[in-house]
Amino acid sequence: ELGEFNTGFGHVISILNSLLDDRRRLHVPGYKTVVADSNFVAVATQNLNYTGTFENNEATIDRFVPIVFPPLNTIEPIIVSKVPGISSDVVRNCQMLYEGIKRCVKNGQIHERTVSIRGFIDACLVTLQDMPLKEALIDNIANRATDSDERKVIINMIEDILG
Repeated sequence: ELGEFNTGFGHVISILNSLLDDRRRLHVPGYKTVVADSNFVAVATQNLNYTGTFENNEATIDRFVPIVFPPLNTIEPIIVSKVPGISSDVVRNCQMLYEGIKRCVKNGQIHERTVSIRGFIDACLVTLQDMPLKEALIDNIANRATDSDERKVIINMIEDILG
């Protein structure tokens, strides 16, 4: 797996092109030519429009089949699978906040980068260590927003949900 593929510089990533096309080999100067096994498959993941990412060149992009995932409507199954033993109340409150944040993104109140599934997982994990959910969500969701106005919007949602 080539994780976060679009964080690599194009002139570096393009070195892999001969491995990813019908040649299925890569010449390593000072070593030898490495030939891919017949079962070799390359999977590259990337998040679009993140800070520090780059557009890949057309030759490299053409060597992959894009799989575009639709936006998630629910994070409940993810939380339950990543945080065994989490209470259904915590999961339900996280889902409510997630839906609220998604609405604010759709309405243009906050930027899409404020949506962090990893942040919800982290918040749930610390609740298992006796951190109150409200504090966990502020630390792991609201505080990830770099804009103070967006942070306030998220904190207000957390307070509306949890009182």
